[in-house]
Amino acid sequence: MMNQSTLYVFLAISGFVLMFVALFYPRKKEKEEQAKSDLATLLEQLDWPGVRRFIFKELWGWIALALLATAFLIVCIIKNYRVIFAVSIVAVFYYRLYKYIRLLILVKHNMQKTADYRDVTAHSETMLNDFTTFIDCPYTILSAKTAGEEIMKTYVQCLERGRKEGFWPLLIYVRQENLEAMLTQMKAANGDIERVRTYRNEMMNYPLPDAKVLFDQWLNECINVNKDLGKDWLKELMGEPTEVELSTTFLIDDTFEGRLLLCEVPVKEPWQLLAWCPIDIVSPAISATQNMAVAKYLYEHHKVIPAFIDYQLIDFLPQKPIPDDEIEPLALNLFSYCPDWIYQDFFNLANGKQMIKDAKVWTMLWSVEPIEPYE
Repeated sequence: MMNQSTLYVFLAISGFVLMFVALFYPRKKEKEEQAKSDLATLLEQLDWPGVRRFIFKELWGWIALALLATAFLIVCIIKNYRVIFAVSIVAVFYYRLYKYIRLLILVKHNMQKTADYRDVTAHSETMLNDFTTFIDCPYTILSAKTAGEEIMKTYVQCLERGRKEGFWPLLIYVRQENLEAMLTQMKAANGDIERVRTYRNEMMNYPLPDAKVLFDQWLNECINVNKDLGKDWLKELMGEPTEVELSTTFLIDDTFEGRLLLCEVPVKEPWQLLAWCPIDIVSPAISATQNMAVAKYLYEHHKVIPAFIDYQLIDFLPQKPIPDDEIEPLALNLFSYCPDWIYQDFFNLANGKQMIKDAKVWTMLWSVEPIEPYE
């Protein structure tokens, strides 16, 4: 039983705590909102060391509170006074402490993953030299951190100059993955530049498959794969227009900290860019000649050119508006060529047609892992 003096002490402490909370709670909420904003900024910038420092700062505060709560619990146990209440307080503090420790472990894991990724794509002088030797044409080095609008402006200026000087520009990241994939396509072991040149010369006049036949073949394959889904799949595929974001610039990789090359490729036709730099598309497997055939069709029928390539990605640039009567068949052709264009980005052909009509850049991005449509 609590005596009167103990009751007065308890009430006094409770009153002090309530007054403290009332006075400082608004400031605490303001600091919490600022902390959330700071953390969101750090995460957006992938600044993992900054995130770790932020968490450590919070962690030490919760460690101090957990230790004080533990001391309070020990006193309560010794005095046999409000033990359950003390246990509840300790549990709350240690739960928050546990969450911060888990978050710290996750951040450490992400720091390691980011470091590994940057090691793979490091813009070392050796990598740059290997890449520019392979490119074998004039180029401009851009930072991969350059704003997309600035990259687009630089590209368009180069495109205009290329029309006068006899080359076509192509953007490509200086990545180990890109170099290895293109050398593999060319069967040029150890970056043999003579083998690379021979491949390019052979491919300039190589007989290409009929793109329209390819579109029909790929579309039939897609229909056969999804026929068990019945009318629902077709209904989802055709879809209704919704609000979607249309590209105004190239699909820039914000996590990449290396270099971007703007190459001045000495080819006569824009589809030959995909012979000079044969992009590797493995899922589904699309050959260099098939890519060239598609690019040739898009240019000859719609004045669309390949402008930017990366692993499993091609950004096409329309040079003129597409007439309304050409949009629907073109959307089906692009879907057959890259189903993920719809499944990942635009969700249905109605939105895809909107992209063809209004977007400045058409991004074809193939997922490395197969995507189940409308799961």
